[in-house]
Amino acid sequence: MEEKERDTSSLRVNKIEENVTSLADQVEKSVMEKALRAEKSVREKSNSAEKLVKNSLDFFEKLIYRLLEVRPKELKQKKNNGDN
Repeated sequence: MEEKERDTSSLRVNKIEENVTSLADQVEKSVMEKALRAEKSVREKSNSAEKLVKNSLDFFEKLIYRLLEVRPKELKQKKNNGDN
């Protein structure tokens, strides 16, 4: 009788262990999926921000060069006007 109770208890413990293991696997899978989605989202946002900064720097560089092209002309005009 005692041996039957031990076997039954052992089966219950094994079933509980299986359920806990299964639940832990489900939680791990869920967490990993969310972590991968978060990583992908961060990577996309990072790439987007990097692209924005590069484009802004390119625009700023072009603006500086355009201003440098215009500036000498203005200086020559002021000199010529000052000579009159």
